[in-house]
Amino acid sequence: MKTVRSFLQLSDFWATRNSPPLDKVVAVTLPLLILVSIVYFLYRRHPELRIDSSGYKKVSLDYRSLENARQPTCQRIQRDTHRRVAFSGTAYSVYSWPSSGGVIIKDEVDVVELTFLGLDRLNPQMRRDPDSAAEDAFGRELRKIGGKWWCSEQRSIDVKCGYRNGEEPTEEERKVQIFGWPSCGGLLVLEFESEEEIREDIGRLTLAVTMDERCRLLEERFQAKLYRNAEEYEGFAGV
Repeated sequence: MKTVRSFLQLSDFWATRNSPPLDKVVAVTLPLLILVSIVYFLYRRHPELRIDSSGYKKVSLDYRSLENARQPTCQRIQRDTHRRVAFSGTAYSVYSWPSSGGVIIKDEVDVVELTFLGLDRLNPQMRRDPDSAAEDAFGRELRKIGGKWWCSEQRSIDVKCGYRNGEEPTEEERKVQIFGWPSCGGLLVLEFESEEEIREDIGRLTLAVTMDERCRLLEERFQAKLYRNAEEYEGFAGV
């Protein structure tokens, strides 16, 4: 700034002198040319100072330094392992805690699924069943509406938010399954390899108020696969 101020003072000094017109032009333009040269030098030597036409400063990034950067971590959770349901904004999740370990989680449960599980939609059971056999039975029912088994709830959070903690999601962890159980028997299955492949209009299923309405949507609009015998579906092996 001192250098710029000195050039401006020099320009004023030469401009106020009783000199021929040409000398006045030189006196005014010479400091300006020197100032422009300094700005150009700084522009070339310091690209981080450049500003584009939108008025925003350009920032030069060395992407090579980001190649080995650690992926963003999810918040570590400390939650009650005896709860049955959890609310998060407008989302509603149901949990089951098998005696064999791990946890079965079904996120974004709708009214039809709550009815299938036998849970009161207005006043749902908030705690797991203290009887391990009853809890295992509930877990099997939860699997039948798309509940997924995880080795831990933390693992489910890590996978869902993109932080894999050094381990890529398995095919089973990425898969999304939607089921319908017609009153006339059989099983409807709609599967996606990952959440990214889910159809945008899948929310139509939440408009169904009965399981048969849900099944009609799955079969007619989403072309879900129908199994006349639910045992034919290998995804329920061991359930």
